Amino acid sequence: MVAGDPDYCVKLREIFVILSYGVINATTEKMRIKSRVLLGVLLSFSVVPFETSAGEAEVPIQRVQVGFGSMVTDDDVSLLLHNRSIEVSAAFVSVAGLNGTFRRHEGTTTQDLLEEARQASIGYFEDSIDANNQFMSKFLEDHNIEEVANSPGLVRQMQSLISLANQFETALNDLRSNEPMVYGLEIAASPQDLGRLKEDNDRLAFANLRAPVAERMQIVKPRGLLVQRDDFIPENLSATELYEAMESGKVLRMDRLGIE
Repeated sequence: MVAGDPDYCVKLREIFVILSYGVINATTEKMRIKSRVLLGVLLSFSVVPFETSAGEAEVPIQRVQVGFGSMVTDDDVSLLLHNRSIEVSAAFVSVAGLNGTFRRHEGTTTQDLLEEARQASIGYFEDSIDANNQFMSKFLEDHNIEEVANSPGLVRQMQSLISLANQFETALNDLRSNEPMVYGLEIAASPQDLGRLKEDNDRLAFANLRAPVAERMQIVKPRGLLVQRDDFIPENLSATELYEAMESGKVLRMDRLGIE
């Protein structure tokens, strides 16, 4: 028996009649008070569930992930959802080949969500540059140029540190320059609002949250989005030149970030 079902209403009416009869025909004051209390509980129980159930049934909500097919600006995202009854709960971002998800669990405007995602990403890459600089400083302290030049393993380690430094710097500059960073969103809306969004924007791709993560990402994430870390390693440089480049870059970054 569920609130809102016809049988539920009939049962409540029958109980209501019995309790009302008990209030009228109670032989003692104690029995009359007890019947009135039970009747009051029944009335409160019979009203609230019907209002809640009806309200929920009128506005079913669907949560999906949406891909734009390419990187888009924050303004384009806000314009796309302007004057629509759509709540954004997550933004899928990619900067310099580094991908991530920024999620908010409480309601917020699309513009605020994107601004928070950008500022949080800036803070993340600032910290990443700081940490990587310290790793480079430690590497230079532990290994001289001759040792590195004669060790393929140390050369690969040095290349990785330089690659990360360049990748983090590129990401930070792109974020500060307001370059496009969003390729998808997770949204919640009624089936009607989602239908209108699909009709108005045939280039959007929609993924059901019940699908596996890998399948959803194939739908939402643009092809060729991943950038190889090797792309950030200076080309045609010997181990000695890479070492000197790290040493020079390390000094500049240490001065700028105030790291000794």
